[in-house]
Amino acid sequence: MYKCWGGFVLYYYFVSFVATQPETELPSPRNVTFSWTNEFCWELSWSLPENVDSQRCKYHINMSQIGQKNIIKTKKETRLKDCFPLMGVVRFSIQTQCNNRTRMSQTVVHTIPAPTELVKNFKCFLYSKAMNCSWLLTNQVPEDLQLYYGFNNMSKVSECSEYLYNDNRRTGCHLRGDFHIRIFFQVNGTLNGSSVRNTFEVDPKGHVQPLPLELKITEEGSNLNISWISPDIRHPRCWKYIINYTRCNTPESKTLGYKTWIMVNYDPHCQYRVRIKPIFLQWCGMGEGDWTQEEIYGKDGNRDWHLHVAAIFISVMAVIGSIVVCFCIRKHKDKILPQVPKPTNLISDMFNNNNDMSINEHLYIPAQEEVDCMITLVQDPLPQQPES
Repeated sequence: MYKCWGGFVLYYYFVSFVATQPETELPSPRNVTFSWTNEFCWELSWSLPENVDSQRCKYHINMSQIGQKNIIKTKKETRLKDCFPLMGVVRFSIQTQCNNRTRMSQTVVHTIPAPTELVKNFKCFLYSKAMNCSWLLTNQVPEDLQLYYGFNNMSKVSECSEYLYNDNRRTGCHLRGDFHIRIFFQVNGTLNGSSVRNTFEVDPKGHVQPLPLELKITEEGSNLNISWISPDIRHPRCWKYIINYTRCNTPESKTLGYKTWIMVNYDPHCQYRVRIKPIFLQWCGMGEGDWTQEEIYGKDGNRDWHLHVAAIFISVMAVIGSIVVCFCIRKHKDKILPQVPKPTNLISDMFNNNNDMSINEHLYIPAQEEVDCMITLVQDPLPQQPES
């Protein structure tokens, strides 16, 4: 019994002695290098001292970019490969952890400086089965400026085949095809004998701008059928529509889900002006189209236009008639309204015996009618003598 107890005490002191021994400091990675394997793929590599068994070690890498979330990865190899754009200053922090120890080595930091800026305000918009990308040139513009693009799997990297120009300088690219996943872009060129590259990442579904829709308006009974075709981007249920229209100059607005038509009451005495705008729903992405050109249906008028025309015509004719009557009265007033002497003047002249003016001048004396008489002499027949 005493022998067993003594053995236990000896084992306890041995374990305590081993546990209290300080851990040796783990070796830090060294000879860290960074290189590009193609336009978008890169490789970060490092090494350990020769006396360290790298098979029992693993490495923790923390990659940080300004404006981006940190990316943390754990690798058993002494290299890290990946394919995505590095924008701005990139900082890699590497630590070693061996033999499942909790402690790790000191951090080794490898910094990739920001490249010289060749272009700025790089943006792309997806419409139909194509996409347009544009950028602004900086003061340092290489003559051999080129644009390359590839997808997340990097199975194929292509150069732009349809550049857009401004003053004979490349300021954009027209891409054709179905773009539904993330796309990586690289603008590169040569400055002062050195190759410079700017990389960008674009999510097409977050930059949707379809072409303006084509409206069709047809009359169906007492209604107008306003219809259009949904943009051929993603599913039709990814779209909603804002419709603005005026009826007899009265504005109205409606919002529809994924429907591509709407019925509105039709008034034949009104003119309709219709515009529509597509909106890409957030659960599908982000974006919107421009307003369509105003589509006009019907003639501009008023339901009581005939009454207004009749009232205006009658008023104009009444004015013209009044002018004609006044003109005729003025021209023939002496015949229509002959001058009649005032009775007061006549009586005054009678009492004052005005010798200078005869009464006959004040009295209305009708003109005497001249009677023409013809006298014909007729000879009486002589009396006949009686026969003897």
